[in-house]
Amino acid sequence: MKLLIPSTIIFALLLNGCAQQSERHVRSDAGTYSSVAVSQPNFKPMKGQSFAWYGKPVWSDSKMANANTDSQLVSAMNRQLADRGYHLSNEREQADYVIGMALITEGGTRNEELAQFFSIFPNLPKSAAGFKKGVIAVGVITPSQVSAPGTAPDRQAVLWRSALEAFILDEAIDENQREERIRGFVSVLMKRFP
Repeated sequence: MKLLIPSTIIFALLLNGCAQQSERHVRSDAGTYSSVAVSQPNFKPMKGQSFAWYGKPVWSDSKMANANTDSQLVSAMNRQLADRGYHLSNEREQADYVIGMALITEGGTRNEELAQFFSIFPNLPKSAAGFKKGVIAVGVITPSQVSAPGTAPDRQAVLWRSALEAFILDEAIDENQREERIRGFVSVLMKRFP
């Protein structure tokens, strides 16, 4: 009987140690991402030029849409543009360039349409158990290429585009971690901005 109690405790400690190690491994995998950017050779914005948003970010799956995430993404993107010496405009027609963003998630009803438009495909090499993948895609056009509401601009008119694929962590991280992660992703998206 004396032997049974210590061996049970040792087994429980070993089991607990394995569970903690496994948890760290999942979080480590979940932090990976893949990104890609493409630019037209003639796209060379100059400091002082202005950018306006095409509209709020478009989600491929309306059930995943999140106004707080939209706000954080737009704010981080605006900061990146301002830090590079560009101005932000509320008037699309008056801006030098128009910027648009889409969030493409696994199983979204607009995935094919948005993927075809951005035509840029980052690719995560592996999956983290339990997490879906999502793509943040950004594109820049001129105001003259803005089309009628509900229709996309001509894909050939996109001067610069960038996309990042990552795992959607949802409740696995708190709000501060989410905001920090979004700022980091936007920084990666803008890394190859001319």
